[in-house]
Amino acid sequence: MTRIAITGAGGAAAIGLMRAIADEPFEIFALDADPFAAGLYLVDEDRRALAPLGRDPDFADWMIAWCVEHEIDLLVPTVEDEFSPLSSRWQDFATVGTRLLLEAPPTINMCTDKWSLATSMGLSVPQARTALIDEHFDARDWALPFMAKPRRASGSRGIVCVETQNQIDALPRDGSMIAQQFLPGAEYSVDVLCDGPGVVLAAVPRERLKVDSGIAVAARTVFDEELITVATAAARAAGISHMGNVQLRRDANGRARLLEINARIPGTVALTVAAGINMPRYIVRAALGLPNGHITGAFEEVAMVRMLQDVVVPGAEFLDTAVATMECAA
Repeated sequence: MTRIAITGAGGAAAIGLMRAIADEPFEIFALDADPFAAGLYLVDEDRRALAPLGRDPDFADWMIAWCVEHEIDLLVPTVEDEFSPLSSRWQDFATVGTRLLLEAPPTINMCTDKWSLATSMGLSVPQARTALIDEHFDARDWALPFMAKPRRASGSRGIVCVETQNQIDALPRDGSMIAQQFLPGAEYSVDVLCDGPGVVLAAVPRERLKVDSGIAVAARTVFDEELITVATAAARAAGISHMGNVQLRRDANGRARLLEINARIPGTVALTVAAGINMPRYIVRAALGLPNGHITGAFEEVAMVRMLQDVVVPGAEFLDTAVATMECAA
């Protein structure tokens, strides 16, 4: 049976992927650095693993050895910190018989660096005005408020809405952050399915109605030609090959503008699946060389809210996992 390993098992993206391919004849393995990651307990005990953090210098070596030991056919990373160390070892994974479901390194580098993304889109993609905050940055050219964001960060970590001179003075001028135009309109996340670099098969916009820690906890899919057109152009410009998530927001005139692109399966992918397009299943089957059905791009307008869900396991099984992690840390 085909064996698929999914990292970041505590995240919504990994859990959404597990559920999206639950009816496929695959054996699913779940990995996370946190012994309390909920997704670990959605698979049997012998298919769970505690992995190092992606920023650990031995992460890629550990992952290759683990994939060999467990005869993994396809590895699907869902944590951005893991993308660069894994993609740099692409050939090593291929040598041991494990395929990586990752975007190409140039696409990863572009999408994980907001300044690189902003300077690479070209005129075909309407964007929020963006500038690098370095020694040349002049805040007098910017209307307040504006957004200050780390060049490399996911979710909403480190983002500041700059409204005062004191906040301007506190900004680091070392090029680690960008300034971005404040857009007052509705925010959208568009899941884009591709079949090769820039070959877009479908785009499903969803309005982010309520956001907690960078993840939508209430959202609805919307059919909007402008959102689909802008997201499609952005995915093509970034060279997305599998699945990406394009973040858009409307400006004061109601025009959709690009904020950023996540070159990965998003945390709210369950809503796209519920709307009728199972993008995770498509990209997994494509990566394994399995046939896929025709994608029309049509989807339903549906909405969702998130809630907590309990995963109950035998107490000894749970504690054994936690103890093992504590021993590794020691």
